[in-house]
Amino acid sequence: MLSPALRVALVLTALMNCAGAVAFLPFVGAARAYVGLPDAPPFYLWILSIWVLAFGAAYLYQGVTGRPERGVMALGAVGKISFACALIATSWGGPRAGTALAAAFPDIVLAVWFLAWLGRTDHPAGGG
Repeated sequence: MLSPALRVALVLTALMNCAGAVAFLPFVGAARAYVGLPDAPPFYLWILSIWVLAFGAAYLYQGVTGRPERGVMALGAVGKISFACALIATSWGGPRAGTALAAAFPDIVLAVWFLAWLGRTDHPAGGG
């Protein structure tokens, strides 16, 4: 089961992902530019927005029900750390590097928390 603190964190992560999904919508370029994200073709932005929202829904479900899904937590950790690294790398040395680092920080913290949870939990046969 999930600790009460991790359940709250997952619900807040869902809200953060909702904000991220909005920021990746093709017509919200100003929000992306503010944190130093490069622009991309609309097709890729739509796909990114949809997947960020889908993970937000998965986090919300786990946080509300308290029923963890190891696969979601593992993919979430990989996704959050890769997003944070890509955000920092693409803005490094630029005028928005500090903003990008601040925007990446919650994802880094959550990735570490998810990985720590994965390392502490049992690995039942057949997944789960």
